[in-house]
Amino acid sequence: MENIDVENDAKASQQVVELSSKDDICGFFCRDGKIAHIYEMGDLDDFFWPFTRWFGLIESREIEFIVMVYSGTNPPTLIALGSNTEHGREVLQNIELPEYFHSHLSSPLMPALSGRYTSSNDLKHYRMELVSPDIVNSIDTSSVQQLSSKYLSSIESFYKEAYPGNWFDSRMLETGQTFGIVIPDDHKHSEKRFAAISGIHVYSEKYSVAALGNIAVSPSCRNRGYGKLVSAALVQSLLRAGIITVGLNVEAGNIAAIKCYSALGFEIRSEFYEVMWTSLSTIPRV
Repeated sequence: MENIDVENDAKASQQVVELSSKDDICGFFCRDGKIAHIYEMGDLDDFFWPFTRWFGLIESREIEFIVMVYSGTNPPTLIALGSNTEHGREVLQNIELPEYFHSHLSSPLMPALSGRYTSSNDLKHYRMELVSPDIVNSIDTSSVQQLSSKYLSSIESFYKEAYPGNWFDSRMLETGQTFGIVIPDDHKHSEKRFAAISGIHVYSEKYSVAALGNIAVSPSCRNRGYGKLVSAALVQSLLRAGIITVGLNVEAGNIAAIKCYSALGFEIRSEFYEVMWTSLSTIPRV
């Protein structure tokens, strides 16, 4: 009987390739768990697809891990999440990446980049999923209004004050999934201003997924329940649109936000780290 080097033969059967089939990518995410990959599934939508590149490890003709790089942000964002960390490390070590990028990473995958990059701003986050829609549907959101692109200037001004550094893509207003509470302006009695706004980071009716984002409350209006109300109105709208998987990311240390989302029917499903990476080749040597 011929001797076979099992380890080398197994590695030879693995390939890291760039993926281009939405069906293949979606199939892997559905097998691995939609909530774990809600951002990536949203990015399969035509709205985001042109800004994405997908890299996968193929073993025995099956996709075993996927890494996505999204260039619609500055810097680009890399997402590599999943339990099969050995395969994830293999992908990360064999693809060309930007010199500077933001990432969502499962913790065991971080060493795969540390030899080529230096990390900063690494913060633990939770992925939460809506599991009790009856709770959020029971909330009276009649005081919340849907926002359109005609409010763009006011929305941008609001975020500068209430959520500086927030990533807001104005194109998301086109989905109709942005909501706000408007109150009288204390300093300009004839005018009104936003007390709170909620929106989305990804949204796809085709893949029936959405991730909440851009949720903020004006500093002068906090601790009044406005954040819960605008979030509830948004989730109610997503459910009416037929979205099945609704999730969000929240910093692990943001206890108030976690309590708010839990009160709306969300539960923590997994954890990951948001990290900034800078190529060691770009750092001047002293």
